Amino acid sequence: MSLPSSPPWPRESILAAARAMAGGAGFAPALLAALTSPHADSRQVVAAIHNAPDIALRVLKVANSAFYGHSGRVDALDRAVQVLGLDAVRTMASAACLDRVLPGADSAGGGPRAADLLNHSLATAVLARDLALLLLPERCADAFLAGLLHDLGYRMVQRLAGAPAGGCAGTGLLGRAQERAQEQAHDSGHHGEHDGATIARLWHGPCAALVFESWSLPGWLVGVVACHHRPADAAAELGTELGALTRIVAAAEHLAEASGHGLAEEPLSEEPWPLPELERDSPALTALRQQLPRSLAALNLALAC
Repeated sequence: MSLPSSPPWPRESILAAARAMAGGAGFAPALLAALTSPHADSRQVVAAIHNAPDIALRVLKVANSAFYGHSGRVDALDRAVQVLGLDAVRTMASAACLDRVLPGADSAGGGPRAADLLNHSLATAVLARDLALLLLPERCADAFLAGLLHDLGYRMVQRLAGAPAGGCAGTGLLGRAQERAQEQAHDSGHHGEHDGATIARLWHGPCAALVFESWSLPGWLVGVVACHHRPADAAAELGTELGALTRIVAAAEHLAEASGHGLAEEPLSEEPWPLPELERDSPALTALRQQLPRSLAALNLALAC
């Protein structure tokens, strides 16, 4: 299913949905901007994390967890950067931040449950990082961050398209989205029903890209998130390196699904494998899938601190 060029809702409505989604995590935009910036140094990253005390505490707990193997040795954020490296601190802080911007209650607008989305995002992040270590090692931290945040737009779309139980699906913002989807399907010669889940799949990438841009997140992340369901087009739109990063994130989603961490709303088995340079059944990818349960369990245990 190809993505439309722009969402069917006003920009102001999308940004309002993002603010509502963040709720008490009002620190998230500034923190994520610092963590994903390609120009941020350790001083800027540490200062940004200090401004979110809850995240700072969780980062220190993660740094001392079995996931990194430094139990009891990291007692300050500066020390965490020294011991683990800046990229590790960036990625762990972003993971600690993610569930703060995923609401606990699930809306009626279609798309995945918050728990399923968090599980899928963590699995995709780990697999994207490991794929990047094989294919694009200089961007492995960015691959983790993009994998972590790539589907956050689902929650924004759910807030926009959600209708009350028993409500009429043809009214309000959901009705507008359905009309837009039907028009697009008619123009392209495709027909079918466009329920809330389909609407969420159609526009979660463009909605997230728009919000990330408004949060001043870097252009590389905005582009990868916008293109992650059409990786074949990414190189032409974003350049060779970001095109490769987009294909890595897309491939990580395929592997997450094949490993039992996909989204029911997002079946990928019939979509083309996005990494022709690495066969999907290659020994290297088999090894990545085999080590995923251990890596994901350790990450989830660390984040539960």
